[in-house]
Amino acid sequence: MAEPKKDISVLVNTIQHRDLQEVLRKTLPASVSQERFTQAVVAAIKHRPEIFLECDRGSVYSSIVEAAKDGLLPDGRHGALVPFRPKGGGPSRCQFLIMPEGIIDKLAKIGITCYATSVYAGDRIRIWNDDTGQHVEHEPVTFGSRGDRIGAYACARIQKTGVTYVEAMNMQDLEAPKRVTKSKDKGGNLVGAWAEWPDRMEQKTCLHRICRRLPNVELPDDEEFREPERPAITIDSAPIASAPAPSGNGRSAALQRVVDADSVVSPTSPTAPAPVAAQATEEEAPPYTDTEVPF
Repeated sequence: MAEPKKDISVLVNTIQHRDLQEVLRKTLPASVSQERFTQAVVAAIKHRPEIFLECDRGSVYSSIVEAAKDGLLPDGRHGALVPFRPKGGGPSRCQFLIMPEGIIDKLAKIGITCYATSVYAGDRIRIWNDDTGQHVEHEPVTFGSRGDRIGAYACARIQKTGVTYVEAMNMQDLEAPKRVTKSKDKGGNLVGAWAEWPDRMEQKTCLHRICRRLPNVELPDDEEFREPERPAITIDSAPIASAPAPSGNGRSAALQRVVDADSVVSPTSPTAPAPVAAQATEEEAPPYTDTEVPF
């Protein structure tokens, strides 16, 4: 069995090899230094070597390239390389996850200023809505104990319109992604990002939720942060009476009777009967065809 240090050396050498470096060169955006990105990947491997020793090597390299596509460093702030243990057994698989700073950077590129932070018991915070939008005032304790962490929130401002969005969640709300995350050991204990950076992952939860409210913003699908499905709206499936077939000229039968009556006796004649009112019976009314339900 190979020694761990040798295994890590093989992995590091592969990352620094010209073949993978050529892939990174073609993948990374111009704004991200290839040298800096490579250094961040190597540092991540050395920081948590046991993760990469347990993961399928192919998934590790794929995750590195995925991080390069996003132009985000796997440094635990912008992104992280995290192992996931398959339910059916077998080697763990590595996956690149965007962290809060990475989401904030992506939003900044499309003109949205955003931040997320944790709230502690000793902080002063006020969140309110009025006819100008949503607002937040947060005064954290700068020096001294802040107490227990009691929640987190995200705030986003669209630079073009000046509209502000606020999404706050208490600790009970923040438990949902912890229950569904795959980052757990055999005993069900949290590992990976949730164990190492719980406050940052809670902030990420708020960021995912606020992004659903922002126009033209999409994040990669992440099972941990999906909203629970809402119950489907049931619609009465009773058939609607079909409309009578129109005549050859496109008029309904009721309208055609009005036209026929008008053609028999001129309305200007002294003996002409009163014009027949163009009233459609309930059976002749055209059906309502718009089946969409607005919500």
